Amino acid sequence: NYTDIDDKIINLVKEENSTLEIVTGRFIQMVEQDYAMALMEEPTHKTKVTDHLPEITNMIGAIIENKKAYVTDDGEVFFSIDAFPTYGSLSGKPLEDLQAGTRVEVNPKKKNPLDFTLWKPVKPGEPSWKSPWCDGRPGWHIECSAMACKWLGPQMDIHHGGVDLIFPHHENEIAQTEGFTGQSFAKYWLHNNMLNFSGQKMSKSLGNVRTLRDFLAQYHPEIFKFLILSAHYRSVSDFSDASIHNAIGGLARVY
Repeated sequence: NYTDIDDKIINLVKEENSTLEIVTGRFIQMVEQDYAMALMEEPTHKTKVTDHLPEITNMIGAIIENKKAYVTDDGEVFFSIDAFPTYGSLSGKPLEDLQAGTRVEVNPKKKNPLDFTLWKPVKPGEPSWKSPWCDGRPGWHIECSAMACKWLGPQMDIHHGGVDLIFPHHENEIAQTEGFTGQSFAKYWLHNNMLNFSGQKMSKSLGNVRTLRDFLAQYHPEIFKFLILSAHYRSVSDFSDASIHNAIGGLARVY
């Protein structure tokens, strides 16, 4: 799925004095190019948030009806953590610890500091959509739940993602989806670890940023796939000249 509504995208639209469609279209095309270079199989469906606004607003409305969310005076909709007793079960952290770790300034509109936005009011110069509460846009978490429920049903077998998404994104996905459906959201969660480059995290400050496109310009995509498959998904994978050399040798033995 393509998340084509979020804060970073809207900020970029403003910076470039462009439109949501032009900016997101450019990045979607880049992703498609990378997938084609990597010889990835085409999925059955490719979904975009902008095509699912009715599903999103319907889901939010049902969560409100189920008394798992509340609407503020300006039309912002928050999910109520206090109405979902098992919140925190995925990350294995008690609510007290999660609240203590909240670093952002607490929004006075929230009943609980951990309550998160399902729908937010429009700001000047931003794209917006109609809703029963106000003109605005969906929060990031609800977008994924609405698309998942439409295409996979109320429950999926496997939910995947990086370890950095366990909290708050996946924790919030569980809360809002189960607050909507009343049943367990995912049977199994698979969280993959990060990639290191020669023992270091990839960062602009270290100057070791390397894109998939850079790698595939030098190596066959099966070498990349073999590299990924050579490490357990929950362990940190290290990209280095030595690991690439080992992958080439291992792949040769497979052939």
